[in-house]
Amino acid sequence: MQIGSSLGQSAPTADSVRVIRSTQPQNPKNTTMKKPISNAVMMSMLKKFTLSEREAKGYEGRKWMCSPFSIGLQTCATDAHAVIALPLAVGFEDRAKTFTGIYPLPHTDHTYFTTAELSQKVEDFPKLEKWEILTKQIRIGKSIFSILLIKKLLFVAKKMKAKKITVTRQTEPNRDTVFNVAGVEVLLMPIVAENASVLQEIDPQPTP
Repeated sequence: MQIGSSLGQSAPTADSVRVIRSTQPQNPKNTTMKKPISNAVMMSMLKKFTLSEREAKGYEGRKWMCSPFSIGLQTCATDAHAVIALPLAVGFEDRAKTFTGIYPLPHTDHTYFTTAELSQKVEDFPKLEKWEILTKQIRIGKSIFSILLIKKLLFVAKKMKAKKITVTRQTEPNRDTVFNVAGVEVLLMPIVAENASVLQEIDPQPTP
């Protein structure tokens, strides 16, 4: 499943792309982020979620996904399957209108699981051929996610040195889920996998 197939058309300008390299990010008020994110860490996370030029080839309407963008006071990136949103404003083109009804939306949940638990679920998958990787799926709460997206979530947790991951929005099995990782929000789109041959499961617990 992909995020908004009709999302925007135009690409960010070269000037806006250079801003992140010259601006030291400053955190606005945020109760979940304990310390500022360094420029290097921010860039690595944004790059992980940015659509590559190769992936965008042939999809004119997705070329803008090859660079980060802003939604209000958040710096974001997307590959059409996931969105990362950092609470940092650094001057990218604002795409709040593009994401209306997609992100951000009100929180519905406040449950959590540990990063160690999710990492172990990934490790517990049996060895498969490279072409079988898409059969690796993990159910978190109501929804099932590809191992490829789960690894992106774990990448953020590692960069943020987060011991737990909070589920802040999950309404239906086939709708997006939003996770909070030490103040960084990650939106993942689920897959339809009713007959998955290899499936790990995590049931988030209520946050104390």
